[in-house]
Amino acid sequence: HLWRPITAVFCADGLGIDFALQLWFFGSFSSLLERRHFHNTPFKYAAALLGGTLLIGLQALVLEGEAPLSLSHSLTLFVVTLWSRTEPLKPVTLLHSIPTRVTYAPWYIAAAALPLTGVRLGYCNLFGIGAALLFEALLGLPLPASAKELRSGNQTGPPPRGG
Repeated sequence: HLWRPITAVFCADGLGIDFALQLWFFGSFSSLLERRHFHNTPFKYAAALLGGTLLIGLQALVLEGEAPLSLSHSLTLFVVTLWSRTEPLKPVTLLHSIPTRVTYAPWYIAAAALPLTGVRLGYCNLFGIGAALLFEALLGLPLPASAKELRSGNQTGPPPRGG
């Protein structure tokens, strides 16, 4: 989808390794969410991203901080955190060396980014994580599409059983 790179560029700090990593994380995890939870409903997913953006901005205002320096950082962690809530107990290995559970992945990513981004952008990452947790608590995630639905492109469910 064309809106993925546009969303990641929105308020980015420039083009470089930081941007490339954000684009990769955003694209990868966004694609997983779309296929599994927003199958055949791209407008609902776009609305979820807009809701996340608004929650990130609201958190920055409520905490009387500056507006996020880079919405792309916050939005990337928003998407990664929503993904992490889909199968929180599933084991995963980060960077082929850190065994953990999916639910902890956003926290590891935020901690790993801290030396590269600094404290101010670290707060932006926390805004993204917080917005995703708030989004999930308020609205939840749509139920995942079954493997059969994903293969057939059908979201109406299984065919009725004959009798």
